[in-house]
Amino acid sequence: MIQLTNDDTNNFNPKISPDGTQIAYLSNRDGNQEVYVMNVDGSKQTRLTRNRIRDGDPAWSPDGSKVFFTSQNVFGIYDIYKVNKDGSSTERVLINASQTATVYHIDKNYLGRLENARQQ
Repeated sequence: MIQLTNDDTNNFNPKISPDGTQIAYLSNRDGNQEVYVMNVDGSKQTRLTRNRIRDGDPAWSPDGSKVFFTSQNVFGIYDIYKVNKDGSSTERVLINASQTATVYHIDKNYLGRLENARQQ
């Protein structure tokens, strides 16, 4: 086993990109739980989300260009967002998604359909 992060915080819930080159994961290194991406060798650790509310459940889009994640809204209910893997262009794609439990449990084909529908 190889340690990819080197800090005293919680880094967890890793998801490998479809092409196997990157890992999306959660970390609280910046004060609260945010979504990060890094190369599979641990290099280029990049924070994708920036807010005061807890983010969770990263999941890659089928083509690997985006990361979907959950984020609590002001009512304590989770919405689903997507962000480009470079951290640009965050967009909410599903409001009040708490009934879906986590993005991880949503079928990858559904994520692809969500992505395509939002582009039209």
